[in-house]
Order: sequence, then C-alpha cells, then structure tokens
Amino acid sequence: MLKQLNSNPLLFCRSEEGGQIWHSRNSSMEYKEVCYDMNHKRRGYCVIFNNINFDPHTGLSERKGSESSCEQLKVLFSQFGFIISIYKNLTVQELKSTLNECRG
Repeated sequence: MLKQLNSNPLLFCRSEEGGQIWHSRNSSMEYKEVCYDMNHKRRGYCVIFNNINFDPHTGLSERKGSESSCEQLKVLFSQFGFIISIYKNLTVQELKSTLNECRG
C-alpha cells in the first residue's frame, strides 16, 4: 500500500506504518533510494521505448494498441513535468546505444 511520507502530495513511497522505510520480501531500503523526489522544478527525463514491430525471426507479432499506451505515458509524464523522449522500433543495438547516450 502506498503511504504519503510528508505533506508534499507528490512524494509517495512504500512504507511501514509511521516509518520511512520501504520493505519487500528481499530488501529493506531508505525511502530516498526507491522514491523519486518530485519537489524539483526540473524533474528530469522520461525515456519511452515503443516497440510496435519486431524482427521477423523473433516470431513476435505487431503490438496493437502500443501507440495509444505510448501516448498515455507521454501525457502522464509531461503532466509531472518531465522532458519526454520517445523511441520507436529500435533494434537491440540501437536501444543499447540510446541507453548509453541517456546515461550521459
């Protein structure tokens, strides 16, 4: 269950009752390790990889509805103040290269 940790309505994290620690079956971490601080004016970047068509050797068919999902993600993260970059139908090598570029 998501619990609000402070008075800022945009900063949420999984928490024990009254605590600021996120627990899962395998780990226990401070909330700053798993929650993104939404208090900054410049929130950062949101990178969306939208693969609709795949190489024929994969046997995967076209992902119908993917464009709609991509647009919904774009709208949502734009409302949160992120700078959006969308990449479509990248090959594995192109995806790896793009991830390396995003890392800076």
